[in-house]
Amino acid sequence: MKRNLIPFLIVIILNNFIIGCSKNTPTDSNNESNWHKVESPTSKGLISVHFVDENNGWAVGEKGTILHYDGNEWSIVESPTLEYLVDIHFVSLEDGWAVGERGTILHYNGIEWTIFTTLSQGGITCVYFLSASNGWLGTATIGKGFTDSPEFYYPIYHYDGAGWSPDTTSSLVGNVNSIYFLNKNNGWAVGFPIYTLSGIYHYDGSKWEEIEDTIDVWLNSLYFISSDDGWGVGHRGIIVHYNGNEWNIFEQMQCYELYSVHFLSENKGWAVGILELSKGVILHYNGNKWYIDKIPDTGHLYSVYFTSQDNGWVVGADGVILHYISGLE
Repeated sequence: MKRNLIPFLIVIILNNFIIGCSKNTPTDSNNESNWHKVESPTSKGLISVHFVDENNGWAVGEKGTILHYDGNEWSIVESPTLEYLVDIHFVSLEDGWAVGERGTILHYNGIEWTIFTTLSQGGITCVYFLSASNGWLGTATIGKGFTDSPEFYYPIYHYDGAGWSPDTTSSLVGNVNSIYFLNKNNGWAVGFPIYTLSGIYHYDGSKWEEIEDTIDVWLNSLYFISSDDGWGVGHRGIIVHYNGNEWNIFEQMQCYELYSVHFLSENKGWAVGILELSKGVILHYNGNKWYIDKIPDTGHLYSVYFTSQDNGWVVGADGVILHYISGLE
C-alpha cells in the first residue's frame, strides 16, 4: 500500500521553519515603526520598485502592471504588455527599462513605455544600467550544454546603446537573479547555482567568471556600498557580506525568504521578504546587526528602495505599498 507523503513533508517543512526561527531570529528594533501602508491603485502583485528621485518612483509587477509615483500619489501607467514584469531600473527621468516573462524588454523615453525587443530566450530576471549606453540583464536559463538551442547558452545580456546581445564570455549555468555594477570594470551577479560551485559571479571588464572558492548559496538580490562592502540576500534567510577579499555568511534564518536588499551607507541597510511562508517582513541593518522592523500586516514583500535615510519604499503581493518616513511615530 502506498502512503501519502504530503502530510509528512508538510510537517518536515514546518519543523524546519520553526527550528530555524528558534535558532537565529533578528531582534525587534525597539518595537518602533516608521512604516505605513499607502493607497495603491492596483491589487496586482508588485515585484520591483525603483526611484529616480524622491518625487519620481516606479513599480512593476503582475500582468504588465506599471505604476508611477509623482511625489504625492501612485497611479497606473499604460503598459504595452500583459507579461509579468519582474525588475525595473532607470538611468534618468527620460530613460527607464523594465523586464520580465517571455523575454520582455520595455523602454521608457520620458513620455511612454514601449516594447523595445523580445528575447526568444525566455524569462528575464533582472536589469541594471551604468549609463544610457551600458546595461546588463540576467535570465532564467538552464545554461550551455543543457539544450541544443544556442539562444539558451547565455544567462547574461549586454546593452551597448543600440541593442541587446548575449554576453559570450560567460560559461555560467543557472538563473541570474540580480546584477550590480560599481563601474564598467567591476560587476557582480548572483543567482541559483545549477551544477556550479557558488552562484556568485564577477565581471572584470572583459569577462564573467564564477567565484569558485566561496560559499555555496542561492541568492536573490545584491547591493554594493563600495568595492569592499557588498551584501546579498536569498533563500532560507541567507545574508552574505563581501569585505573586498571574500564572501562570508553574515547571518542565516531558516524561516525567512529574502528577496531584495538595499543600502544607503555602510551602517544603513534594509532587506525584505517573508517570514513563516506568508507574512511580510522587513529587516534593518544598523552597522552591527540586523533587526526586524515593525510593519503593518502584509503578505509577501518583494522589493525595497530608499532615496534617503528618511524616505523609503517597499512593494509586494496584492499591490501593497509601504512607505518609510523617519520619525513617523
